[in-house]
Amino acid sequence: MATVWPNVVNWLLTTLPTLPGWSAVAVIDAAPVPGGQDDTSYITVGYTGTGDTGGQYTQTESLDGFGVDEAGHVLCDLVYQTGDDQMSVVSSAAFALVDALRARVKSDRTLGGVLSPNGTVSISVDPLNVQNTPGVAQSLLLTFAYTTVTWN
Repeated sequence: MATVWPNVVNWLLTTLPTLPGWSAVAVIDAAPVPGGQDDTSYITVGYTGTGDTGGQYTQTESLDGFGVDEAGHVLCDLVYQTGDDQMSVVSSAAFALVDALRARVKSDRTLGGVLSPNGTVSISVDPLNVQNTPGVAQSLLLTFAYTTVTWN
């Protein structure tokens, strides 16, 4: 049975740009171009630049042999910057983007059919305040974790 992991990545890549507030955020399916995002907000999906992998998944055959339980996560790095020098402004806006993602997941826990009806999603965030040439930025390392069942 094939993994669901790439479908979760694709869901993120196609869904994030449609969420409220995300129109000014570049959604990148790989590493950002070095120096190319110095003055823009962006999110990398399946890449963090911290030396980690882009995520992980495990699959376990069900005891009856009819299903496969999959648990995994996709790592993303959201960097929100506007050239502002007020961390509170940038930070509030970055966390509002995560709230928009949470709201979309809450409205469709199957991610448009990517996950099984009993699938789950959780989002964890590791924040980092950044000072750079344009001002300040809020970096949020997102772990988009999921569980699902697929059938053989």
